[in-house]
Amino acid sequence: MSNTVKDLQRVLFDMLVQIDEICKENGVRYSLSSGTVLGAVRHKGFIPWDDDLDLMFMRDEYEKFLRIPQEAFSSRGLTLQKEYDKTWPLTFSKVRKNNTTYIERRLDVLEGAHLGVYIDIFPVDNLSDNALHATMQWHIFHLLAAKCLGKRGYKTNLLKKKFAMAVSRFFPTEPMLRFVKNEKETDTKNVHSFLGAAVVREKTIYPRNLFESYTEIVFEGRKFSVISGYKEYLEITYGDYMKLPSEEERQAALHAEVVDLNTSYEVYVKKLNNRWKEVEII
Repeated sequence: MSNTVKDLQRVLFDMLVQIDEICKENGVRYSLSSGTVLGAVRHKGFIPWDDDLDLMFMRDEYEKFLRIPQEAFSSRGLTLQKEYDKTWPLTFSKVRKNNTTYIERRLDVLEGAHLGVYIDIFPVDNLSDNALHATMQWHIFHLLAAKCLGKRGYKTNLLKKKFAMAVSRFFPTEPMLRFVKNEKETDTKNVHSFLGAAVVREKTIYPRNLFESYTEIVFEGRKFSVISGYKEYLEITYGDYMKLPSEEERQAALHAEVVDLNTSYEVYVKKLNNRWKEVEII
């Protein structure tokens, strides 16, 4: 069955409604994040060509979210896929929809991995007030991310990435994660979202006060939680966020190898794994 971006957005919105309910039932504060906040402000919902949805949580709220029993998700047809899971190691978590398929390119599939449609769940952590420590947090995050990519069978011809994945194998996950989380400094001037798959350092560092209170914003006709400082957050992340990208920059396509909103990923996994093993992808 052929699925469009609009079809996927409808599924993602239904998932968001259910996650919002779970958070309210368990007293967990969250915020719309990244392009989802941008879409709410600029389009009152999804960016028309966007095919994903992101949420962010301050670290203590993130940990509370991960402690919610799996039953709260499974009863709604969802699965909480936690960070550093042995079947799908990531520096952040995801909520997946059961009996669907969203298999991305570039990655081998580990046995037992859930590969349904997902919403990203990003942690926000303390950025050290010490400049050297803060810089090291960024570099160690990259080692941690490389370690996760290596465990997931990421294939690349880029020497820099190959080197990082090779070196990262000699560093245990837990000490690196503790350093990047920096939970000992509880009242730092800034926070960071490096572990949300950061690419540009300056676009993932924010004043703490942006995250100190929450409000609501309309997304696809329904109100959801967002940090009160969302406008400054968008300025830091996107610059002139109300300016539409050029036609060439818009990618109104699904960024996955396989998308099927009506069939479980298990149907596709073995066939794709065998094919990917024969291909080296940049």
